[in-house]
Amino acid sequence: MKINKYIVIIFLLSAVVVSVSTYYSINSSKLAAGLSDRVYLTQHQISRLDKIYSNLSIADNAVKNYIITGNAKLLIPPDSSAARLKRTLRSLRRDMKGDSSLFTDSKRLETLANARIKVLDKLAKERKQSFDSAKKMVSTGIGIAQMDTIKALVDRMTAKERLQRTQYSTQTQVSVDKTTQTIIVSGIGTFLIIIIVLFFLSRDERRIQRSERKFRDVFTASPFAIVITDLKTGKIQSINEEFTFMFGFTEKDVKGYSMVDLGALSQEDRTMIIEDVRVNGTSRNKEFQFRTKSGDIITTLFSNIILDIDETPSILALFSNITELKKLQHELVTAKELAEKSVREKDVFLANMSHEIRTPMNAIIGFSDLLKSTSLEDEQKDFLNVISNAGENLLVIINDILDFSKIESGNLTMEKRPLNLKVLLEYTKKLLLLKADEKQIGLNFYYESDLPEFIIGDQVRLNQILINLIGNAIKFTEEGKVEVRTRTVSKNGNECTLEISVKDTGIGIPEDKLETIFERFKQGDDNTTRKYGGTGLGLSITKRLIELCGGQIKLNSKIGVGSEFIIQIPFEMAQKVTDADITSEAQIDKICGLNILIVEDNELNQKLAIRILKKANTVSLAVNGQEAIDRVKYQQFDIILMDLQMPVMDGYTATKYIREVLKNTTPIIALTAHSIGEEKGKSLEYGINEYLSKPYKAHELLQKIQNQIQAGKENNSKIKIEIKEEAPIDEKNNKLYDLSLIQENSDNDKEFIQESISIFLRDMSNNIDVLKNSLLEEKYEDIRKLAHKMKSSLSLFKADKAVELCKKIEASSEDNVIASSIHELIDSVTLITETFKRDFPLT
Repeated sequence: MKINKYIVIIFLLSAVVVSVSTYYSINSSKLAAGLSDRVYLTQHQISRLDKIYSNLSIADNAVKNYIITGNAKLLIPPDSSAARLKRTLRSLRRDMKGDSSLFTDSKRLETLANARIKVLDKLAKERKQSFDSAKKMVSTGIGIAQMDTIKALVDRMTAKERLQRTQYSTQTQVSVDKTTQTIIVSGIGTFLIIIIVLFFLSRDERRIQRSERKFRDVFTASPFAIVITDLKTGKIQSINEEFTFMFGFTEKDVKGYSMVDLGALSQEDRTMIIEDVRVNGTSRNKEFQFRTKSGDIITTLFSNIILDIDETPSILALFSNITELKKLQHELVTAKELAEKSVREKDVFLANMSHEIRTPMNAIIGFSDLLKSTSLEDEQKDFLNVISNAGENLLVIINDILDFSKIESGNLTMEKRPLNLKVLLEYTKKLLLLKADEKQIGLNFYYESDLPEFIIGDQVRLNQILINLIGNAIKFTEEGKVEVRTRTVSKNGNECTLEISVKDTGIGIPEDKLETIFERFKQGDDNTTRKYGGTGLGLSITKRLIELCGGQIKLNSKIGVGSEFIIQIPFEMAQKVTDADITSEAQIDKICGLNILIVEDNELNQKLAIRILKKANTVSLAVNGQEAIDRVKYQQFDIILMDLQMPVMDGYTATKYIREVLKNTTPIIALTAHSIGEEKGKSLEYGINEYLSKPYKAHELLQKIQNQIQAGKENNSKIKIEIKEEAPIDEKNNKLYDLSLIQENSDNDKEFIQESISIFLRDMSNNIDVLKNSLLEEKYEDIRKLAHKMKSSLSLFKADKAVELCKKIEASSEDNVIASSIHELIDSVTLITETFKRDFPLT
């Protein structure tokens, strides 16, 4: 049976090879015949071209001899000569239709030949009239020119035909060679196929024997327990040693019995297993419990498949004992639950600790700030500064511990809100400038002019990152300066990557500590904590915050020279932000004319909140949630400040009642000493509008109140905001330029501004001349480069229209668009410079 199968395979393969080779040989022969015809036709065309030129030359020489001798017998009858030539030309043109180039040349040759015949005919007629007339006509050289042109055309056509003849001859030979090779290869291939099939036929029996041996070896040495049973009867056909080890049954024990007969498996389970494997053909990694010979229950991963063994349908089943693994899994689940419980208890402990510490801290820091605004003696001011600084330091330590806990537990979330980058940097500078001045070191901020004005990010966390890095730089610098530089690394659409570097001339960090400085509780030197204080968590928290923002931090440092921390963070650029979105905390002094309910059980916190708000607002007090509900039932408030942990009724329950039962939508701000992430989320779920962690400062509380009142537009008429300092310049400015940026960056140094304007006017005058010359010479690439250069200077003076034109020129690849935009840019810059000269006549 097997021999017949291989004979059929040999016959089919041989037939296919012979058929393919025959088909290919016939096609190659046809191709060779066609190519031979083309070789013949090409040779015929070459002969025709020679004949055409030869006939023309004979006719030309005959006319010339006639002109010289006057013997008319030398003339060839023109009619017969022209007729033969025209027939040859038509035949030539017909045969060359397949080649467009030669066909065009043949038509031109026919035109030139006919023209030459006409000239020869005219010469003969002129000679009959007068020798001088014919001589004069010959002397014009028109005949020589015509024959030279015809000769050149014939030579070119002949060269093309010869090239084609060579190509066709080569292709013919290649086709013949391929036909021969095909016949040889097909014969060899057929022979090899027969040999290979016969070889495998002889190996088939040996392979089957080896496969059986391999199966037996795998069956015996497998780490899995294996049993083979009859599909119909369930009787065990064979088991391996691992099965005996796992279940305790020997080959003698199982002979003639099924797993059900041995008590290892119930009849119901066997029926379910058989049904599953019949439907699916196999069953993989099913978890089953079996009974061993000793009566123990074991848990296994069970897989099986239907096989034909010795022409008998059988089931091959594999077992893996996972009893110990299941016990370990149960222990791991228990350990996980204990760990989660421990984390929850830690969070509760941190929350309670935060509440207990922050509540008195709120009073200490809050009343210290209020005391600073009163009349004090110098010694009292010193004592107050010590109290305030100690409170601030303790608050930093508390915040570090709580932030680190939130980061470690994954509960710290990053907000995405529009923020003004330069305002944030200036706020940070003002916040830390006093510390730098106290140590008599410089604190300088630098940023490029093309920084995005607004970005989307977490303002609080970005401010925390900056304060940590800059604060550290100031703390560890005894003399010299701290420099903060901000630049845009890349822009792509509405996304950008910003780089902020903080460089100091401080004590530096040892090289062997550079790798570990960002680890928790690590500092540059063992004496650092004793000398400078701190928990060793600041840089660890900073690094984790940067990574949560999607950024990275690098460090360069040298002992005695200083350190440089470089951070790169990606941001989304905001297109337009309202003033309400970016109002700086430092701008609001107080809010007036509001009816405010304070719900607070701690007396110190009551006094602080009342002290901040009472001057210009109506303030009511409730000491628990129930009192708050009673007041809200009968009185309308503009804002409610709600503590969350209070006796009788907590802030959550009171808020839920106010929202769901009283249907009251008055904005509620949670004031709590808790600082765990879940607390904030829980507050918002209960209907609380905003969250403020204690201890807070007066301007922080006022900022939160202002935001909530502005959000409820129906109450806007009640708000009166007093500004401590000038608000940021509105971007909608009708002027051609705006000096606010250069004033801000130079601390309004008038001499510096005057010098900058002079340089700007000088450069713009030169740039306009270069633009005009480049436009005349059409040097558009130079124009693009100059537009990029001008954009930076124009951005410094916020010349928005001119900046947009520069961007348009820089980005355009169309010369006409560039040319049109250049004229607009020149007009715009000229108007700006004229306005500058008018507004600043001394520049």
